[in-house]
Amino acid sequence: ATLFSSTLIANLDPTHVYTEGCNTNYEGDIKGKGQSLKIFNIGRPTPFDYTVGATITYQRLRPSGLELHIDQDVGWAIAEDDLEAMLQSPSTFEELAQNGAWTLVDGSDQFLAFLMAREAAVTTTAAQVGNGANDDKAYDVIERMITDIKEASGVFPRDMHAFVPFWYMEMLRLDQRVTGF
Repeated sequence: ATLFSSTLIANLDPTHVYTEGCNTNYEGDIKGKGQSLKIFNIGRPTPFDYTVGATITYQRLRPSGLELHIDQDVGWAIAEDDLEAMLQSPSTFEELAQNGAWTLVDGSDQFLAFLMAREAAVTTTAAQVGNGANDDKAYDVIERMITDIKEASGVFPRDMHAFVPFWYMEMLRLDQRVTGF
């Protein structure tokens, strides 16, 4: 006799690295393909030397904006016949919805990984990263990249993320400056 389990096997889904490192502040504002979303910002005022009693010239700050054009649309669909629905003792709808959502985010993650690699502003020269005597240490390479970004842009961005492969993360964990607290 064949027994049927009422529990589904959960998928072992990896984490979506790139989407986790992105700004999702405007996610709910975007409804679908063909729309545009304009995001405004206001510049910073220019400081000036002030003398008591002097006439002040007021600066008018106008908002500027970035317009995002939604030009891609992705979806998923499944079909189930009546016999399949009757034979299932566990409800599969929630699992199917989670798997469908995961698949969409996975596509976004791959797309972001491609864009970030293509648009990277700073690249490093070829280096032998490792823990040998003549190797560049993984931590040192990241520190040099931060310095390069700061010098190239004149800005030290907050909440920076470094997306590195697993082997590189291992090199970071082996460095006492990262783990030796």
